[in-house]
Amino acid sequence: MHKIIWFGKSEKGNYRNRNEDYFRFYEIGENHYFIAIADGMGGHSHGDLASKLAVDFCLEFYKKNYFKDEFDTDILLEKALFYAHNQIRNMTNNYEKDIIVGTTLSVIVFINKVGSLVHVGDSRIYLVRGDKILQLTTDHSLINTLRRLKLIKKEDIESYPNKNVLTQSVGVKLSISPQKIKRIEAKKGDIFFLTTDGLHEMFTNNEIVNVFKNRGVKDAVSFLVDQALLRGSKDNVTGLAFKFNI
Repeated sequence: MHKIIWFGKSEKGNYRNRNEDYFRFYEIGENHYFIAIADGMGGHSHGDLASKLAVDFCLEFYKKNYFKDEFDTDILLEKALFYAHNQIRNMTNNYEKDIIVGTTLSVIVFINKVGSLVHVGDSRIYLVRGDKILQLTTDHSLINTLRRLKLIKKEDIESYPNKNVLTQSVGVKLSISPQKIKRIEAKKGDIFFLTTDGLHEMFTNNEIVNVFKNRGVKDAVSFLVDQALLRGSKDNVTGLAFKFNI
């Protein structure tokens, strides 16, 4: 039996000219995994490039430094995200001033079933454990800020005109403040599900749980991506899930 099963799927969708989502599942070594998802900012220049660069720069820094004893995994991941942020900013600063490159970036690393997480933006990482689902990441979005401050009614959220405006992203502003989770202990049967907003906005948490309860990892991810498109998602749609079998 495989220790871990994973599957990812990304679709351009019916309303976008190109796919600005990007994901990566990378095996660093035995029982050591780097998993990331990014969503290039629609309306900005080169969102597809931004999402790929953010993930690849982050992985590049992590691979180069993970063996150094002075770095705990969570600290190293945060440094890797800042490295990606600064690399993208430096690249765009060398081009025309009207070029803005931005993206979300959510990364989780597992070593022997102990995970660390770093996150910026409104892509998400969920933990599905049995009949329950937990959103591990916090949306860095204007609508989530308004919701937390109780400045908007629940029934007004869907029609709010700036619903998808991000309060934090990689590669745009000078400074960012990533969310960081130092330690996540995985159990046998746990499923970690990474999504972009084109997918998770089309489902309730209960719907996601029920899909994973009744389908295998590959079938569940494919179903959720396809169903998001059928439900009329107006964005790129991407999901990646991995499950611990032992």
